[in-house]
Amino acid sequence: MMKKKVTKSDWDLLEHLTALPGLSGFEEPVRRFIAQCLEQINVPFEVDSLGNLVAHIAGGGPRVLFVAHMDEVGHVVSKIRADGYLSIERIGGVSAAALSGQPVQVWTANGFLPGVVGVYPQHLERQEPEPPPRRPFVDIGVRSREEAVACGVKVGAVVTYAPNFTRLNQRLIRSKALDNRLGCYLLLQLAMQWGEKRPPTDLFLAFTVQEESNLRGAVPVARAVAPQYIVGLDVTLAFDTPDLAPLEQSEVVLGKGPALKIMDHLPGSLYGTIAHPGLRAHIENIAAQEGIPLQYEVMMGLTTAISPLAFIETGMAAIGLSIPSRYNHSPVEVVSTDDIEAAAMLLQVLVASPWPEEAGKGEIKSELKGGGG
Repeated sequence: MMKKKVTKSDWDLLEHLTALPGLSGFEEPVRRFIAQCLEQINVPFEVDSLGNLVAHIAGGGPRVLFVAHMDEVGHVVSKIRADGYLSIERIGGVSAAALSGQPVQVWTANGFLPGVVGVYPQHLERQEPEPPPRRPFVDIGVRSREEAVACGVKVGAVVTYAPNFTRLNQRLIRSKALDNRLGCYLLLQLAMQWGEKRPPTDLFLAFTVQEESNLRGAVPVARAVAPQYIVGLDVTLAFDTPDLAPLEQSEVVLGKGPALKIMDHLPGSLYGTIAHPGLRAHIENIAAQEGIPLQYEVMMGLTTAISPLAFIETGMAAIGLSIPSRYNHSPVEVVSTDDIEAAAMLLQVLVASPWPEEAGKGEIKSELKGGGG
């Protein structure tokens, strides 16, 4: 099979996706741009009442659903202070350690206002191991509540990190919102590759909402599509930095290919994913046949949009494919272009070589029978 290399114009597409504001529940700018991209290549789509966008490329074979969430972590304005500073509350698991001093954009009906998250001067910090916690605020350069309101700021206004897409030594990319505009980018790549063909799968590409806030945004999509199996696309933690490598928690690193999710779990919740064994074996086989590198992800501390989807209706086979990422949920997430290219190739092959679902069901039955008392 021909393997498509990512071009400079493709990286421009990813840069544009990451620059868009799209917090959980506020995904409209991202959804609107994705819709424009799909319209340009004549791929039909629908948007449900929650805001999920689902593209459909009709084909033969099993009904397959690919899922990537549009939303990013960030903040909303919770209070406009009398002095014009903005108090903020987080949406999603924002990295508090990376927040202070960051340039941000406060979004209004008239566009964005540039701002910065306040940082306490180091000169005044007491000589303690940890300074006392301080509530974050945003400085947009005004001197009163009235002036802020006149600029269009309201309680509930979205606050995102400023766009900062940068290539690092040509093999890495640094940006805000790679989690999970990168997954959206890979789905758009699939749409461009298969939009004018008839794939051997009945292909559904879902750009979903509210993963970062509650994980359940994709549930209505899975119910409506009723696929025979689901593949989720997201990022995962890379353990190749000086602070994480000594933990020996995971073998996932940048540059060795996408990670096939075996298991993840979000502590303190009932959310987590265990990969369907038959679907996992199928992806391993086609990756080996095509010479596409794979890593394996067993991860505590996170989960993704596919976590609740396997348990919809009578049950659905589901698996996750993850792009390793450094500094997750911060404004400086870092990924490898090699991993992105390998993931794009794997997804292309996965569409061309659908999983025979009935064989997978038989595998599970035989395992249960063999493991009985």
